[in-house]
Amino acid sequence: MEKEKLVPLNVRIPRNFKEQMKKYIKVGIYEDLSELTREALGEKLRRNFSKFYAALGITELTREALLEKIEKIKRDDPELYEKLFKKEVMVPA
Repeated sequence: MEKEKLVPLNVRIPRNFKEQMKKYIKVGIYEDLSELTREALGEKLRRNFSKFYAALGITELTREALLEKIEKIKRDDPELYEKLFKKEVMVPA
């Protein structure tokens, strides 16, 4: 499988927070700030994914229910579908 191209993401964080992040790297938990940031953002997205389902009106977190809801949005509200799904977005595993 081809490795996904990485692109820059610039964020502002408090200096003390960055120093704490560097400590994780120093002890070898993460290779660098980029890896730590990717892992942290990915974990945050995975934890909040249920809120995404809820926003779509899905209470049972099933793949089939999600696909049905997406198809309904595509059929009933093409403009919303374009906004939600035609952009490049990261979906947690």
